[in-house]
Amino acid sequence: GNSSISLTGSWTNDGTYSYTSNNAKVIFAGVAQSINGVSVTGFRKVTINTGCVLTMNVNFSTANILTVNGTINPNNSPTYTVSPGSMTVSSGGKLFVYAATFAGNYATNPTLNSGSTIEYASSLINQTVSSSLTYATLIISGTTVKSLTSNLPSLRSSPSSQGNIFVNGGTFDLAGFTANRGSSTTGGEIFVNNNAILKIGGTVGFPSNFATKTLLLASTVDYYGLNQTVTATTYGNINLSNSGAGAVTKTMPGTAFTVEGNFTSTVGSGTSVTYTAASALTINGILNIGAGTTFSAASYSHKFGGNWINNGTFTGSTSTVTMTDDGTAISGTGTFNINNLTI
Repeated sequence: GNSSISLTGSWTNDGTYSYTSNNAKVIFAGVAQSINGVSVTGFRKVTINTGCVLTMNVNFSTANILTVNGTINPNNSPTYTVSPGSMTVSSGGKLFVYAATFAGNYATNPTLNSGSTIEYASSLINQTVSSSLTYATLIISGTTVKSLTSNLPSLRSSPSSQGNIFVNGGTFDLAGFTANRGSSTTGGEIFVNNNAILKIGGTVGFPSNFATKTLLLASTVDYYGLNQTVTATTYGNINLSNSGAGAVTKTMPGTAFTVEGNFTSTVGSGTSVTYTAASALTINGILNIGAGTTFSAASYSHKFGGNWINNGTFTGSTSTVTMTDDGTAISGTGTFNINNLTI
């Protein structure tokens, strides 16, 4: 028959646990609970209830299903591994990842339902974000680099609240891969927190199909790849650089956009970076045109609110530049081919 144990406290196994029923289930029904002991417990089934945060201080396994309606924290140093027969993360369920890979904490890939969350949270080691999962909400936190090694499956996009990426801390490096939301409904958000970094490499562009793009003032988006297209949105800080060995072009958007912080171009490991305005550009922080980089202003009217540093090349063409704030300076050893300048 059915045989369930419901706990509101913690589980400690310093001896032997066994079950005789195929329906044997342990339900973690408290708030702050943990799994402890010198012995690794092999459960039949486990359910983590809504509102429960289960912290692992030892490995454990399930022969059958692990159902996560609450949260699993596999701990940080050391971090532990759960090996379930199968695993479902329900709406409201959450898995923290502290190992170098998802498999380092979860030996079986789960089914991620709408409303579930996976958070790569280490502040001790760099992590690889698994491309074997279809995320509903993906969170990047901690202080280290979280990287892709292949394209993510399109994030869930139904209902419209699903399909979110939150870069709350550290660096999310897409390398040359995509992290797009699905397109079945309009919605979802991509968020980059203050002092967090979104790096975009290769020839890919900004993650697509997110209805809301929230890039806080001290956030940074770094287009560090090869030939890339820059998305029109309101940035905190933006960098254009080159991870190749030769010359690259960054294609600017045809829609006017604003950089609330600093706009920086650097040559990186290549020989040059070139970008030509295709719309009006407003920069409220510092414009820094690095050596080996060229900013062509075309025929648009641009507004610069901070200092203008040019150690590369500025080609004014038929553009107008307005310095909007008092006390700003124009400096650098580069080439200034200014057409119209208003101070």
